Amino acid sequence: MGLAPSVSRSLGLVGFAAFCLAAVLVVNYIRDNLTIAIWAFCALWLTWELAERVLGFWSRPISTELFIQAALLAVTLVVLTVLPQRLPRVEDGGVKVVALLLALYLSMLAVVGIALQLGVVTGGTEVAFRLGHAVVSIGWMVLAAWFLLSKHLGLTGLGAALAIGSVVKLVFYDMAAINGLIRALAFLLCGIVLLTIAVKRSSPEEASAISGD
Repeated sequence: MGLAPSVSRSLGLVGFAAFCLAAVLVVNYIRDNLTIAIWAFCALWLTWELAERVLGFWSRPISTELFIQAALLAVTLVVLTVLPQRLPRVEDGGVKVVALLLALYLSMLAVVGIALQLGVVTGGTEVAFRLGHAVVSIGWMVLAAWFLLSKHLGLTGLGAALAIGSVVKLVFYDMAAINGLIRALAFLLCGIVLLTIAVKRSSPEEASAISGD
């Protein structure tokens, strides 16, 4: 005899919350690539249902459980970013790239998932879906600008990867998934940010500050 659907969903949320808490507590102690790979696989497996809603080319309402999952994911990513020494210590460049891609993917699930729930509450699911994806693309680009214009030389590669990720999402996903004014604004704002990066980094003062750090 199986568990009732409500009990199963509740247990799933508890398990996901435990996974997020474990990520915050132990990520600083991760040293080997295998552990990172296992954690990444678990993150992808646990969020596949949320991903189905977020990565579609049309909006679909999400359940309360998926909204809670998106909120937990958002809190976890913020905590891992804000708290000091909460990133895995790995030297392999390829692993760092994979970790960055996973972080971008999970951040998209969190933002768009929360946006979809707000759309359910306000009755504008389609608009919320488009806005969520636009915010993700613009947010990635703004974060890329912050890294690229930082005087910390070690952040340049990370900023470039973020900028590339934002452009790829804009061209290959947003072009098909969102339309109208929201898509135009996303492209316009990302273009302005890219132009700002190019102008600032090409100025003699900024170039000397970055190279001299």
